[in-house]
Amino acid sequence: MKILYLTQYFFTPEHAAGGRHYYHVKYLISQGHQVDVITTYVKDHMSRLIPKEYRGKLKVVEYYEGIRVYKTYASANYGQSFLDRMKNYLSFMFCAILVGLGIKGRYDVVFASSPSLFVGLAGYILSLFKRGKFVLEVRDLWPQSAVVLGFLKNPVFIFLAQKLEKFLYRKAKAIIALTQGIQDGICQVIRNKEKTSLIINGVDEDIFLKPEPEARGFILGSAVAYHLGAGFIPLRKAGKLPSFTHRIESVKEYGSDVFEANFINLDSTSKVLIIDDVLATGGTAKAAFNLVQGVNAIVMGFSFLLELVYLKGRESIPGHLQVNSLIQVKD
Repeated sequence: MKILYLTQYFFTPEHAAGGRHYYHVKYLISQGHQVDVITTYVKDHMSRLIPKEYRGKLKVVEYYEGIRVYKTYASANYGQSFLDRMKNYLSFMFCAILVGLGIKGRYDVVFASSPSLFVGLAGYILSLFKRGKFVLEVRDLWPQSAVVLGFLKNPVFIFLAQKLEKFLYRKAKAIIALTQGIQDGICQVIRNKEKTSLIINGVDEDIFLKPEPEARGFILGSAVAYHLGAGFIPLRKAGKLPSFTHRIESVKEYGSDVFEANFINLDSTSKVLIIDDVLATGGTAKAAFNLVQGVNAIVMGFSFLLELVYLKGRESIPGHLQVNSLIQVKD
């Protein structure tokens, strides 16, 4: 099937936010479906600014791991006041509709994830033009939650929001609720439980890293970083990380390996201490050094739990760097 997926925020693993939409889309693609996403530009959650590369543009098309993502504008002042929130919701709704109308062809399903209700309204309108079934995912009960939290107080606005809520529930071919409470709330509005499906947030254990027997340095490094209050970047063999920005092949004492790391947060001002469990011939240490050098970060030194001195691994490390080992085996 061809699916058009609308969500105001679509965070990928690089972002420190919920990844339900990303993993949902990845799964749909793995099952043979074609999925296009319409979302807003990811903003800086502290300053609420739109990134420079998106400013002044109605639409930017990006590709991420086989997902075609249409990014569009939404007012950047979200969260400052009720008026700012409405600007944010409505601007995304109108821009999402315009972007969706500009995509050629029809879709079998138009999937919209709320909040806000305006994302649902955009999805319903696009489903008419794209001649697809309208599916609504409800991650929070609106307007009930807005009223309880004090964001929505005007009786007229509350009445209109309730009418929009009921309209979208009725027009949706299917409704997905994330919790039992949300499903119960939906059924109180439309009294049609058969139309709703309860799909709670879950955990796919396969997407998480599991330290393996050879990953002792990985475990040591995270503990030292925690003690120092520093950031931690794992260097792993190929295929062990969910994403990576740099890789290198290394010739080691027992063959060759490909190592990967995600250095998205490193730059020329970053100071790095490289930690591993064993220094043998120095192949891994040299690979780690070259990877860090590749992003122009500053390597301050190396620390090892065990050093096999007779294998002369220090000779693979630049002489100006400090090398510390807790235990040395000389022969």
